[in-house]
Amino acid sequence: MPNRTEYTIFLINLDHSKLLSPWNTQASANHVNTIASDINNQILASYEVNGYIQNNLGNALSAFQYNFQNTLMNFIVVSIPVFFAHGILVTQSPMSPLT
Repeated sequence: MPNRTEYTIFLINLDHSKLLSPWNTQASANHVNTIASDINNQILASYEVNGYIQNNLGNALSAFQYNFQNTLMNFIVVSIPVFFAHGILVTQSPMSPLT
């Protein structure tokens, strides 16, 4: 009998209200990734198969964190020259209390 590959799909639904917090996305991503690791270690290991977990929620949280950090860094990089120019213009003004 030839070897056959069978595909098994587990659809796992999680309680989002207990796992996710809109104010702490890092902790939410850690919770989701911990559950994905537990599923990978406990369930897939018991079937002795090479499995893959498609963690859509974890991927979305990671993408959100990356985009948020990128936006924050861009804001800082753009605002530093503005504050620097403001400081120079204030000290060069004849009405400045610093002169």
